[in-house]
Amino acid sequence: MIGRFLFWMDFAPPYMDRLADSCISHHADGGFYDGSEDMCIPRNVAEMAIACMETSDYKREGLLDTLVSIVGTIGSHRMDDGAFASDLSWRQAIGWCGASICGPAGKTPWRSYGNLGSGICAWMIGDYLG
Repeated sequence: MIGRFLFWMDFAPPYMDRLADSCISHHADGGFYDGSEDMCIPRNVAEMAIACMETSDYKREGLLDTLVSIVGTIGSHRMDDGAFASDLSWRQAIGWCGASICGPAGKTPWRSYGNLGSGICAWMIGDYLG
C-alpha cells in the first residue's frame, strides 16, 4: 500500500522515518516474518524500504543493507530447476485475503507466483543497488 501511495499517487504518507526504523529492525530480527516463508513478505519489505529512501536520506545506509539482505532471502527461494518458490517449504497453497490463489508446489500458478514475486523484488532492489 505504501508503494501505491508514493509511486502511483505521488503522496508520501507521514512517519516515513518510523517506517524506515521498522524496515531495518524488523527485517533483521525476523519480526516481519513471524514464521512465514511467503515470498510476498520480503517483497513488501523491499518496497517499503525503497519508499523510505525515495522520501528522505534518513538511515539510507541501513535501508540499503536491508535490501542487500533481502536479495539473500530471494535466493533462498530458488529451486533446483531455476524457478522460484513462493514459500520456502514449497508445499503450501498460496492465498490472499482468505481466497486461494493456487495449490501447492509443482502446479504452474504456484511457480508463476514465486517467479513473479522474486522477479519484481529483484527488479526493485536492483534499481537501488545497481
